[in-house]
Amino acid sequence: MDTLFICDDDQPAVKYYREILKEISLEEKLPFVLKTFSSGEEMLTAYDQQAPLLILLDIEMSGIDGIETARRMRVEKQYQGALLFLTNHDKVVMDSLDLGVERCLKKSLPVETVKQELRTMVKQALQQRIEITFDSLERGSQSILLNKLLTISAVGFGKRKLLVLKTTDGEQRIQGSLERFEEELETLDFCRVNKHTLVYLKNVQAIQDDALLLIDGTKVKMNRQNKRIVTEKILAAGE
Repeated sequence: MDTLFICDDDQPAVKYYREILKEISLEEKLPFVLKTFSSGEEMLTAYDQQAPLLILLDIEMSGIDGIETARRMRVEKQYQGALLFLTNHDKVVMDSLDLGVERCLKKSLPVETVKQELRTMVKQALQQRIEITFDSLERGSQSILLNKLLTISAVGFGKRKLLVLKTTDGEQRIQGSLERFEEELETLDFCRVNKHTLVYLKNVQAIQDDALLLIDGTKVKMNRQNKRIVTEKILAAGE
């Protein structure tokens, strides 16, 4: 079962976020264990190799603050999961921190807004743990995390249909049908952008004219008739 961490030295705040997350768990039928910590030191000491699905981390804490705690989680503990900062500040500059913090949630937001933000974060974190299984021509049966996939492209025709799975780690060739993958992955933010290519929309960095710029810096051409649909789906995937 997945685990969520809440780290905040303000106990009423811990109780507040705990209750919201329990409601989300019941409403979405997503079972998870909640663990709470009153300091960064306590969380770092308790952390083991079973990484939590999501960490809610207060910035302003006694002892080591949330920013230093996040840095140690990333560097010392090699935590690669989702991080969400909790703050009372109107604005926190995150660009220079390079800590992979997905969001910064202001504590004074209305409860329904907080609940929706946390619901989105939990769902996104769960999606990043999904694995896609396929048969590689070179390596046999393989599994890859969904968030590493960039594109699936058809390169073979006739009886021998070949697909190329492009990931953040390289490319693999598989035998199969693009239509089958399109049907199976449609609910996981994949979209056909041209006749021969499916793109994982979560890994699109920007739209540039009639092309998509992916997080690895490469571009994928869109059919003009698909551009509006793809753009709408990218915006929906980012919500």
